[in-house]
This record gives sequence, structure tokens and C-alpha cells, in this order.
Amino acid sequence: MDWKQRLENRHTEEFGELVKRPQSDLLDMLNDGNYRVLGSLLKALSLHGSIKDIGWPLYNAIVREENDSNRVACARALIESMCSIKLKVQPFQFLEKTDEYASNLEALRNELIRKIGAENE
Repeated sequence: MDWKQRLENRHTEEFGELVKRPQSDLLDMLNDGNYRVLGSLLKALSLHGSIKDIGWPLYNAIVREENDSNRVACARALIESMCSIKLKVQPFQFLEKTDEYASNLEALRNELIRKIGAENE
């Protein structure tokens, strides 16, 4: 078995374990930054919860995440969960914290508020 197959098997196994866990555990993992394979965690979260359940935790992960690829993965999960045609921001726009980053984050936040309301409402 080559490295690619081993990696794919690891992702499949981890996803299988995560999808069995309650949504509250998955959100705790996201909030704590406690993940080995973020893609599996995000995929499991999207299967478990609605945008109302996962929207603000994903947004907050984008804000606090220092790893560029993790920030993009969280942005992709949130943008896909919102299914918004009004939102013009793309996940790759969260790769680097450039001047546009703040305005992209604000656009994402405003659309999230429009979709599900302000955080802790």
C-alpha cells in the first residue's frame, strides 16, 4: 500500500469514528482546535448539524485559526453550509491575512447574521 492509500484509509477511519460522535463533541473539538484531520471533522460536522448549529463555531474557527490551510478549510465548510448566492467571498480569500481579509471576514459575518442571526441570539 502506498502513502496515498494509507492517508486515504486514515481519513476514512477517522471520519467513521467522528461521524458516530455527538455533535456537541465535534463542536468541542473544533472550538478547542483539537483535530488531527480537519477535513474529516468538518465533514462530520456538516452531516450532523444545520447552519444554525455550526455557523458561528465555524466562523470563530476562521477568526482564531493561524494555519492558512485550516482557515481556508473552515471557510469552505461555512460558505458551503450557507448555500448563499449573495455571498461573493470565496474560501481561498482566507488563505492570507491581507488587507482584504478583514473585509472578506466582515462580508462572511454579515451573511451569517442574515442567515441565522447574531451570535448567541
